[in-house]
Amino acid sequence: MTAATAGTRVGFGVGAHRYRMPLAVSSVLIGFFPWVAENAAAYAGAWSHPQQLGGRRPVPPARFRAWSPLISVTFVLVEHLGTAGRDRRAGLPPVSDSFKTG
Repeated sequence: MTAATAGTRVGFGVGAHRYRMPLAVSSVLIGFFPWVAENAAAYAGAWSHPQQLGGRRPVPPARFRAWSPLISVTFVLVEHLGTAGRDRRAGLPPVSDSFKTG
């Protein structure tokens, strides 16, 4: 994923300040928080993964791989919908109908 997104940056804001970071870094950071939440929920007894049935063990760090595609698709959809909303408000025709079905 790092090679595929090289040079792609994500912008975000905190208060009045705007920041940018590489997409790969944001994917790792975003994937870290669900991983922490999964571990907290597993230790609290909310659920157990199959490898935890014999006793409480941390969720493997390999779970980050499961979050990366979801994050990538989310960024693409949010950008597409945000651009479509700006174009619609400006009275511009849609650029693409690729997300329409039926």
